[in-house]
Amino acid sequence: MAAANGKEECVESLIEMNADLRVVDKFGKTSLHVAALNGHVGILGQLTDKFRDDLSEYDNESSFQFWASLVDNDRFTPLQWAAFAGHAGCVEILTLRNPGEILSYFNYKHQQNAICKGQTFSPVHCAVFQDRIQCLLLLLEHLGQTVVNLVDGHQRTPLHIAAISNSLECCRILLDNGANI
Repeated sequence: MAAANGKEECVESLIEMNADLRVVDKFGKTSLHVAALNGHVGILGQLTDKFRDDLSEYDNESSFQFWASLVDNDRFTPLQWAAFAGHAGCVEILTLRNPGEILSYFNYKHQQNAICKGQTFSPVHCAVFQDRIQCLLLLLEHLGQTVVNLVDGHQRTPLHIAAISNSLECCRILLDNGANI
């Protein structure tokens, strides 16, 4: 609730008291999801650092596990929700630290989607679907141009989603960054 309502001091106190950040609500969302959905950049930064620290105590391969452990019931991570909601500051916080781990996770995830035919979008798909230009530009800047050709479980790229969503600006940006026509 503190993360949802932007109560930074309360979140800080809970972190200091070693609150379990892995606790989820009935939708499988952690406090990181909620902070990202609501655009609370400062809180998201605090939670991300603490979550990574806690995870590294349990798992030596924390870079991949960080993202894998943050999938909600909709199979979305906080980064996907931040991009979907258009919170560029949250997208930036989540992509600044080790973008390679994000690419590794979403490349693996999309290989699995090809097998199970899931419909989970990458963060780029999410930004494009909602016509979130600033988020799209940040994702391209931080993650590189390879993300423009990630596919969902139905083999749709972000360019497909931009066309479906009638977003001419997203189409232009994706094509300028090497999207496969």
